[in-house]
Amino acid sequence: MKKFLSFLVAISALISLTATAASTEVGEYLDSALSFLPNQLHLSIFEEIGHTNNAYKSSSDKQGAFYFKTGFSPSILRENGNLTYGLKGRLTYDYYTRFSGDLNQFNWNLTPTVSFKDDGEGLIRDVTLGLTSNAKVDALNNRNRRYARSYTTKLRAGADLAFTEKLGVLVNGKYEYVYYPQDEFKGYSKKIYGADLTPYFQVTEKVRTGVRFGYEKTDYTHENVYDDFDRYVVNALVGYHSKQFSATVEAGAEHMNFDGITGHVAKSDGQWKFNGSLTLKYKPVSNFETSLALSTDRNNSSTNGLNDTVRNKAALGVKWMATSHILLMGRTGLVDHDEKVSTDDNREFFAVLEGDYIFNSGFSVYLGYKYRNIQFRYDDDLDYSVTEYYLGCRYTF
Repeated sequence: MKKFLSFLVAISALISLTATAASTEVGEYLDSALSFLPNQLHLSIFEEIGHTNNAYKSSSDKQGAFYFKTGFSPSILRENGNLTYGLKGRLTYDYYTRFSGDLNQFNWNLTPTVSFKDDGEGLIRDVTLGLTSNAKVDALNNRNRRYARSYTTKLRAGADLAFTEKLGVLVNGKYEYVYYPQDEFKGYSKKIYGADLTPYFQVTEKVRTGVRFGYEKTDYTHENVYDDFDRYVVNALVGYHSKQFSATVEAGAEHMNFDGITGHVAKSDGQWKFNGSLTLKYKPVSNFETSLALSTDRNNSSTNGLNDTVRNKAALGVKWMATSHILLMGRTGLVDHDEKVSTDDNREFFAVLEGDYIFNSGFSVYLGYKYRNIQFRYDDDLDYSVTEYYLGCRYTF
C-alpha cells in the first residue's frame, strides 16, 4: 500500500511538473504572439450621402445624381522598439441613384507599411517599405472624360543613411503598375520604375540642404502606339522645419525623352527644362494651421501617353479647430496644363470646404462642398464644371 501511495505521489508530481512546463510554454507563446499584434488600433466606419450636378463631367448635357458612400477607414499599427508596421487606408462602396452600371463600385486605397527608425549612431537611421493598393472609377483625364475602372499598385522603399552627424544620403525607389481591366482601355495600362539619390548636409538642427538626382521610366502597353518615356531630374533643395513653421524649396531641371509619336513633334523633347516646388506650413497657434504648395514640372497629361505638357500647380489649405467640437477645413487651388503637342491646353480651379462637429472621441458628423471648373484655352465648347454637396457621419472605435 505504501509503495502504491508513493507511486501516486510520484505520478502527481510528474503531472504537476508537466502541466507547469506546458503552462510556461503556452505563456511564452502567447507573450511572443502578442508582441506582434497591433497596439494602436483605430477603425472608423462612415455613411455619406451626397449630390453631384454633373456626374459624367459633361460640357453640354449635365446630369445630376445622388450618391451614397458606405465604408470604413482602418488604422492598425504596431510599435515594437524601433520597428513600426501596420495598415492604413479607406474602403468604400459607392452607390449612385442613376448610372449604376458605371459608377456603383467598390473603391479603396489601402497602404500596409513597415518602418525602422534608429536614433543612435548607426549608418542606417530610417528605413521604410510600403505597398499601396488603389481602385477607383473616374474619368480618364480632363479632355477624355470617358469613365474607366483602374487598379493601381505602388511599391516604395526608402532609407536614410547617415555617414556623419551632419552628412548623409536619402535613397528611394518605387515601382508602380496601373491596370485598366476594360477591353477598350487595356492599352492605357502602364508600368513606372523610379529611383532617387539625395546627398544632404544638416546645416543646423532645423535646416537641411541637398541635391536630388532622380530617374523615372514609364512603359505603356499600347497595341498600336509606342510612346514610352524617360525622365531625369537634378534638383537642389533646402528645408527648414520648426514647430510653428516649415518650408521646403526645390529647384532645378528635368529632361524627358519620348520614344514614340510625342518625341517627333514635341519641341522640348530631349531638352533640359526648369522645374521646381515650394511648400510652406505655418501653425501660429495650436488650433490653426495653413499651408501653401507651388510647383512646376513636365508631365504627360493624356492617360495613354500622347501629350507632353508643362504642369503648374498652386494650392492653399487651412485647418482650424474653432472649438473643442468644431473643426473647419478648406483647400483651394489652380492647375494649369500647357500642352506642347496638342491644343488641349486647360486650366482647372478647385475648392473643397468641410466642417466637422465632434460630439465625442468616437462620433462626429460632417458637411462638405466640392467644386471644379475646367476651362480649355482654345475650345470653349469643352469647358465644364462640377459641384458636389455631401453630408456624413463617422464613428471611430
